[in-house]
Amino acid sequence: MGAMSVSPHAAVRKHLCKTWGPPVAEITWDSGPVDDLPSGFHILSFTKRGELTTYCTCGLSGSGEEPALELFMVAPSGLAPEDTVELLVAVAHFHCTSTKLSVGHIVNFGRGWTDESECDHGILILPYLDGPSLEWTSDRKLRVLWLLPVTNSEREYAKLYGREVLEQEFDKPNFRYWDPRRPSTM
Repeated sequence: MGAMSVSPHAAVRKHLCKTWGPPVAEITWDSGPVDDLPSGFHILSFTKRGELTTYCTCGLSGSGEEPALELFMVAPSGLAPEDTVELLVAVAHFHCTSTKLSVGHIVNFGRGWTDESECDHGILILPYLDGPSLEWTSDRKLRVLWLLPVTNSEREYAKLYGREVLEQEFDKPNFRYWDPRRPSTM
């Protein structure tokens, strides 16, 4: 009898649960060109302290690329999940059909995070709030990055001065990374 293998989705789920606990929902997206996404691709949502919800892709790198990549966004728990989930699905589609994404990439959402949001881009950064144990699995076959919504002026600032300098702006007190209506830091 051969060794039993764990499905890639189960391995991703297990890794995410180590940091965030069990997911509260598994969300599939049915509109747009979802057929271009890996089989079984979905979004998991996790509630943190009742105030924030983390949405994370599961199965983004289902085609076997290594290291596999998953992306997450953090939103206020009262925000309709569709706004955040649609952006994750769109960025996942871009990753699968156009440019392989990694730390420092900035993507154009094509719209605001919500109707009231100036955050119309996203920058891929390290998962600072949850630490290096979330970023990589122990075998370094899976990497999890934070897709942080940013404004166009923040994107321009990053182009001029670099991602690290922009991230220093985000370290300032009262930066509300989870708030789609937050003002630009620039």
